[in-house]
Amino acid sequence: RTLHEGRLISASGSSNPLETSIPREVLEFDGRAWRRLGQPFPGRVNALLSAQGTLYAAGEVVVSNQPRGGVFRWTGQDWQPVGPEFNNEVRALAFFAGRL
Repeated sequence: RTLHEGRLISASGSSNPLETSIPREVLEFDGRAWRRLGQPFPGRVNALLSAQGTLYAAGEVVVSNQPRGGVFRWTGQDWQPVGPEFNNEVRALAFFAGRL
């Protein structure tokens, strides 16, 4: 979970953040209800980070039937990749000295 622009952001396996299935959806809580941000994440979400006004999600994605690590940023409409995939899943994100 993370805070982004004053809203709680969480990853879940469905539109219910209390479910425990594989987290593929990134949800935003506006103080009253949860809503999904765009289409389901293209893999398993392991980490969320809000930095300098941008929301990032990272985890494991499948490329050509092979698991890979990926980092994505939320554009306000969909998830866009940030750089190439990694050989292994991404388990954490950090922002330091202006760099992801």
